[in-house]
Order: sequence, then C-alpha cells, then structure tokens
Amino acid sequence: DYVAVKGMPIGTILECFTKEALDKASLTATSLEDKEHVTLFMKNNPLFNIKYLDANTELNFPKMRLTVDNPEDFERAEKIISNLYTKGIPDIKQVIDYVNHSMA
Repeated sequence: DYVAVKGMPIGTILECFTKEALDKASLTATSLEDKEHVTLFMKNNPLFNIKYLDANTELNFPKMRLTVDNPEDFERAEKIISNLYTKGIPDIKQVIDYVNHSMA
C-alpha cells in the first residue's frame, strides 16, 4: 500500500502509495489531522501494508536538513541555490556533496 525510502536528508524523502490505499485512508480516517497527513495515518494504521527501503549509501544522510521550515533552513537553501543552480538543476547527490563539503 505504501513504500518510502529511509535515510535520505529531511525534505527529500520519497513516499509512494497506491490509489487504493488513498481511497482506504479516505474512508477510514476520521480526524482532520489524519485526513491532512494521510501518509502518517497510513504508517500508524495496521490496515496498510508498509515497506521501507534504505537509501543508497551516497544519499544516506538522515540528519541533513534540505527542507525549509525555519530561518536557518531558508539561509541554507539560499546558499545552495546561489552556488549550485548557476549551471542548471543539480541532482540530489550534488546538493548533498555541497552541503557536506562547503557548509560543514
């Protein structure tokens, strides 16, 4: 019903679920929070078959923040964009390498 990749930087985690799982969640979720955060509902409900895959070693940085939830995240994102996006859109490995080597 649901599969996710564990270990990737915060903000880059990949989650996939089937239409059937989404329909089931829609029919069984009762709280507004469960309806808004449907993947959390799926992960916490035994009605769903859950599978986790481990991120590849070069992408496994679960404590790295590549999300924008606070001012520090925003500053990091600005630096990443100004330094990496000048030559096109970098892949996630390039972003991880930049953060590890230039922002550590």
